Amino acid sequence: MLLKLLETKLVLFDNMLKIKTKAFLIHLLSSLAVITGFVFWLNLVVFPSGLADSENIWEAVKILLIVDLVLGPLITFVIYKPNKKNLKVDITIIALLQLLALLYGGYVMYQQRPLIVAFNVKEFEVITAAELHNATNEDIPSNFSSSSPKLVYVLPPQNEEELARYFMSNTPIQNDPARYYEIDDHTSTIIKKSLSLATLKEKIKSESAFSKAQKTLDKNNNYHAFYLRGSSGNRSVIIIDIEQKDIIKVLSH
Repeated sequence: MLLKLLETKLVLFDNMLKIKTKAFLIHLLSSLAVITGFVFWLNLVVFPSGLADSENIWEAVKILLIVDLVLGPLITFVIYKPNKKNLKVDITIIALLQLLALLYGGYVMYQQRPLIVAFNVKEFEVITAAELHNATNEDIPSNFSSSSPKLVYVLPPQNEEELARYFMSNTPIQNDPARYYEIDDHTSTIIKKSLSLATLKEKIKSESAFSKAQKTLDKNNNYHAFYLRGSSGNRSVIIIDIEQKDIIKVLSH
């Protein structure tokens, strides 16, 4: 009698485990589809041309992955019971919390999207939407609000008075839109700071990354490589079509 009761409980436990696992997998696959779309949006729209690496966004993405791909489905596994009262409400709340976390993370990252890639003295620097807004205390100008970051030349201080003004202010010169000029008029100055293949081979530690850089530069004489400093201080290499004013590729050191 006791053995039969134990067998019955084991069968019930096995059935419940299968049901919970199915609910867990459905939730996991649904979350995975949403996260995949979110990552594609980040890479193609918010941080195009490989700028996601220069802006070091992946730590924040990892946190979202933990919330949406681990905690959400795991909570579903724990609470899921067929015919449970208010089960739909519980699942809806979990999904809404996941969605809110994703939307908040997306909003924060969108504020950190690169609007400007500015040539400043000897290298290009990423200027984010938040930095530009904080520098001007105004809405972002329409000519800087396109989905693709705008390449500009930062006019250096022309005299000691300008140098002192920027030194004493809280606004770095590269964050001041008044110093932005089209790169067309400063092409020769910019190209002088481009990196040779020998320098790239020395700076890029990965052989595959260097090979990609070399193949890309060989495609077009207007492609030039430069140092790129992200808003978080990360250093990388950017390849630019100087004639078309396009970012071709961003490579980590």
